[in-house]
Amino acid sequence: MTLSSNIILESLPHPVIVVDQDNCVRAANPAAEDLLQHSAEVLNGTPLTDYVPADNPLISLIDVARNRQNSASEFDIHLESPKIGEHSVTAHVSPLLHRAEEEGAVIISLLPRGMTATLDQQLTNINAGRSMSSMGSMLAHEIKNPLAGMKGAAQLLSLSIEDEEDRQLTALIEEEVDRISSLIERMEVFGNFESSVAEAVNIHEVLNHVLTLAENSFGASVTFKRDFDPSLPFVAGHKDSLIQIALNLVKNSCEAVPEERGEVTLSTRYRLGTRMSPGGSGERVELPLHLMITDNGPGIPAALGETVFDPFVTSNKARGTGLGLALVSKLTDDMGGFVDFESEPGKTVFRLQLPMY
Repeated sequence: MTLSSNIILESLPHPVIVVDQDNCVRAANPAAEDLLQHSAEVLNGTPLTDYVPADNPLISLIDVARNRQNSASEFDIHLESPKIGEHSVTAHVSPLLHRAEEEGAVIISLLPRGMTATLDQQLTNINAGRSMSSMGSMLAHEIKNPLAGMKGAAQLLSLSIEDEEDRQLTALIEEEVDRISSLIERMEVFGNFESSVAEAVNIHEVLNHVLTLAENSFGASVTFKRDFDPSLPFVAGHKDSLIQIALNLVKNSCEAVPEERGEVTLSTRYRLGTRMSPGGSGERVELPLHLMITDNGPGIPAALGETVFDPFVTSNKARGTGLGLALVSKLTDDMGGFVDFESEPGKTVFRLQLPMY
């Protein structure tokens, strides 16, 4: 079977537009025709700014891709004009492989769904994490003191009890108090990381530190692999927060892998093109530093896919409290970064995208 590029382009369900060096439309697939409300014949030769305002982030993204001669992406772009209505999209722009007469042409791919929905979900996760900050501090203050009193009373009772079965009951009370205290401390940690001015952090020093901890404790039976890019520049972030993020993700991966031949790989890459607006600031920030943590576990259940970063959501009922990934989401957002994941049976990848210092 032989397929032409035109057939493939026309079959794509999302809008694809080609513009020349003057940002005039030169090609559009049927989905783009639907978006721009005109046929390809009518669109041909007309400025893209006839349909999208000149100050829209999509126009500046086109300039970025053209000037760098590299692909560029931007999440949550709002396209709005009387001609096309209102749309929220993820945009990917790449220089077109061209002949001399096509110099400066770029191809634009617009995804109305997908990553935009993912970012909406992450915003919900971030807000949940911030709510946990206040709740954690409040619970720690209100509950820790009574718990200490309960444990002290149980210890005093055990000194005056001679029956061994009754002693076991007081020991049970102490164990349950310790368990609740541990949970409160995990919640309290949400309020212990304050946003501050970002510092230059060597991400590989952070990862090597975390791997040393893992190899000598919870990951002693796991095979760890390092796939680092030694030329990676410094991250603009907070070292303690990055350690906490990496430690939580690595620990989750170690708990997910099989007991035999469990494998966790840490990779770093430099990838231009992703831009986001951290914390709703309106300022678009590049996120070129990527950290991937991959494990060969069974994968995350599909039912948890959209809520995996929510507090108290966990697939590990035996050992997990469901607070680790919520903390990861909050701390990553505090540094202006982004975290997402991909999962299938036998492979799960958590990906951090971080700003450069």
